[in-house]
Order: sequence, then structure tokens, then C-alpha cells
Amino acid sequence: MTFKKMIGVVGVVGTLAACGGGGSQTPIVAQTAALTSANQNIAAQDTASASYLPMVGAQTLTGAQVTDESVLFSLARAQLDKLPTYLAKAKANSTLIGAVQSETMACSFGGTVTASVTDADNNGVVSAGDSVTIAGNNCIEPEGTLTGSLSFAVNNLAGTFGSSSYSASLTMNFNGFSVTSSQFSANANGALTVSITANGMNTGGLTVSATSLSVAGTYAGVTRSRTLSNYSATSTRSPNLTYGYTTSYTMSGTLTSSALSSQAISFTTSTPFVSRPSDYYPSSGVMVITGAANSKVKLTALSATQVKQELDANGDDIYEASTTVAWNTLM
Repeated sequence: MTFKKMIGVVGVVGTLAACGGGGSQTPIVAQTAALTSANQNIAAQDTASASYLPMVGAQTLTGAQVTDESVLFSLARAQLDKLPTYLAKAKANSTLIGAVQSETMACSFGGTVTASVTDADNNGVVSAGDSVTIAGNNCIEPEGTLTGSLSFAVNNLAGTFGSSSYSASLTMNFNGFSVTSSQFSANANGALTVSITANGMNTGGLTVSATSLSVAGTYAGVTRSRTLSNYSATSTRSPNLTYGYTTSYTMSGTLTSSALSSQAISFTTSTPFVSRPSDYYPSSGVMVITGAANSKVKLTALSATQVKQELDANGDDIYEASTTVAWNTLM
């Protein structure tokens, strides 16, 4: 998964409400992995990609994107963009306040998808208290076959949803939400909470959090599963005289990965990652990954193409090994 898939998050908050959700799931308690020279590359790759995964929903699908779990979040974003349409249709079909309106629609290449809409105040526009559940019934789209369900709940909203100036908090739940094709399969379970602020062109912010979010995928015969616990991420876009705007990211949480024998590691951006609109990867910023006995892997962005990867295997806060790798080997 490439960083370029994430850099549009804040820039489109004026036209996009991002994935939302909260949840009552209990984080998985797993043994903590010791970070060593043998697993530092896996730890760096899994953390760098997974920490951005819930933020991917603001980007349009690309060819590369449909071969990994990020397709789940891009499809979720596409459904969230349709919230105003779903609410308008519900209003047209009902005069009862708070009634659930269901509509079943044909998918592009077979199967159906059912949208169940609750317009809490029956005003036909997105507002606090509204909710939508999307359920795939062997729905075949270009990305693959969709099954399971995805739900959205609007917790609060100030301004007009999707405009250039508004703020919102949403809840998004994945319930066995899956995409399967001849090349790959992916599924997600859990909830996200998202807060969005749009303040005009190239100015806005997005915060995503999750108590527990599990994502699994199979590609090229290899299956992996990852769970983010106590996860929090922010994306902030600000005007910039040289580049038009820059986007900064912070992430923290715990990752449990099958690639690490289902053991856990924690991560945080000690210095926010910053990207420019023409770059695929951040040109500055630092992420620290921590394992058992204070062992660490540190990722420092050197440029938009290279990142320094350092290892402190004995936990003495002295990095005894260092190498420079290409960003595209991590994400």
C-alpha cells in the first residue's frame, strides 16, 4: 500500500466525510514481540502500512490498491460519499420520522446491495442521528465480490455535510465486510470513530480512532491478519506558499500481526510525517516502533523516496544498526 493513497485525506474533506465509527470491542491482549535483526523488516513493513490503513478511505481506487486490504476502506469511502443520496431517497419514500427505509440495488456485474436508511428527523439531508447500513448480497463490482455489511452513524454535524466548511463526527462499523476476487480476498471487522473539520480550500483536519479493528487478506497465496488496538491517527492539511499545501500525519497504537507470530508491537510518530502534494511518501517525520524489553525500530523519513531504518535490539536507547531503504519497500 502506498503513502500516495493517503495524502488526499484532508484535501477532500470538503467533498468527503471520511470513515467513522466507534466501538465497544475489547483490544486483543497479545504477547509483545521482541524486535531483532531477524524481524525488524517485517515490523517496519507491517507497521508502516497498517498504521495508515484506516486513512486510505479518502483516495480513489488505483490498480495497485485493489490487491490489498486498503480496497475495503476505499469502498467504504465510496459508500460514505453516497450518504446524501441515501438520505434524500429515504425522505422521498417515507413520511414517518425515524422509520427505516430499505432499498435493494443491482450491482455492476451481478448480485445486489441493500441500503437500510434511518433519517432521524425526516429532513432528507445528512444530520445528527441519521444512520445507513450497506449490506452486500454477492454484489459483484470491478474490485471484486462484496459481502458482509458496513454501517455509518452520524453522531454530530455542524454545517452542511460534504461542503467546504463543516465539522462532523461519525461512527463506522465493519461487520464481516469482505471483498473477494480471483487475485485476492480481504475482510474487516471492527469500528472506527472519525472527526472531520473542513475550513476551506487546503485547510482541514481528520482524526480517526479505533478500540479494535481487525483486517485480514490473502494475496498471491499468502494470508495475513492484523489488528489495530487503541489506535489514533490525525491528518492535517495546511496551505503552503511553495507547494500549495502540505499534509502532516500522526499515528499511535498497538499492532498485532500474524507476520510476527500474532505478537504485538506499539508505534507512535515522535515527529509528524509531512508530505507534499506531488510526493508518494513523506519527506520528513519519525515513527518509533517499540517491542518487548524496550527494543525499538525507528523510521526516519530522509526524503520522499528514502527512509532510514534503525534498530535498538537491547532496549538501551542506542540504535546499533542502521540502513537506508526505499519508501516503497515499506508501503
